[in-house]
Amino acid sequence: MKHLTTFIVFALPIVLFSQEYLYVGTTKYKSTKAWECTIEGGYPEVGNATLSVAKKSSGAYFIVSVDTHHPLKGTVMIYLENGDAIKCSDTDMKDQHDGFSIGIYNLSLAEVERMKKSNISSVRVSCYMYSYDMYSFTIKNYYKMDSYYGEDFNLRNLTSSEITELFNN
Repeated sequence: MKHLTTFIVFALPIVLFSQEYLYVGTTKYKSTKAWECTIEGGYPEVGNATLSVAKKSSGAYFIVSVDTHHPLKGTVMIYLENGDAIKCSDTDMKDQHDGFSIGIYNLSLAEVERMKKSNISSVRVSCYMYSYDMYSFTIKNYYKMDSYYGEDFNLRNLTSSEITELFNN
């Protein structure tokens, strides 16, 4: 019993304070957790999405992962709750696997500072549909939580505080 208690005391902080990471090739970047988001009125072949930010020396990567078999294409627009808009430059780092399309976009240090001051409201993304049509859709910064009483709750992600925490460590 003593060994079990010792294991729990020393292992628990490791589990509770584990850091998220983004791997680009063999390079590892600290990142926020993946924020679950919702695509309202999305095309039937586009499901839910996750967003996250990874810290790098010259700014950050903005990671978009969408439940679709269609590749992401072009720039991404981030709309903040305070009315600011950020146009992310495309890194051409894309991947598709297990039914998800993933895109990595660049953020400058100035853009990260703006994101520290206001939560993300929505993100505008485009993808190729059937190799010839571009389709754009909006990812909303909230996820639906089902209640035991039959009502759904829309819970928003507190992105600004998590980005601030990531860049202050």
